Amino acid sequence: GGDYCYAHLDGYAAGLVDGQRVARGQVIGYNGDTGNAAPGAYHLHFGMRPGGITNVNPYPTVRAVCP
Repeated sequence: GGDYCYAHLDGYAAGLVDGQRVARGQVIGYNGDTGNAAPGAYHLHFGMRPGGITNVNPYPTVRAVCP
C-alpha cells in the first residue's frame, strides 16, 4: 500500500521481483555513489510514501521493526 524510494542505490540483489515480500535481514540492494555523491561516498537515502501520496520520515517505522 505504499511506495519506497532508494536513492544512490548501486544495484538490487539478484532474484528480486516487483511486489515481492522481503524478510528482515534479507539483502535487497547495494549502496552506491551515483548522482552528485563524491566518488567513494557510498550511502543510501531511503524514503517512504504510505498510500503513495506524501513522503514521511521512515525512521519511526524502521526503528519499530528493526530494534
